[in-house]
Amino acid sequence: MKMTPMPKAIIIGASSGIGHTLATKYAKQGYEIGLVARRIELLQNFQNQSKTNIF
Repeated sequence: MKMTPMPKAIIIGASSGIGHTLATKYAKQGYEIGLVARRIELLQNFQNQSKTNIF
């Protein structure tokens, strides 16, 4: 049985605005996402609310 790898995305500026919107969209689609932003507390909030793999 061949396993399909989980899609991945890296998003810069993910704490607000377009970056946050994209992170939310990809998370809902089941992507494994890497998030980069200056405001770590907003990223931690996003991670706590999300049910996807965030690295």
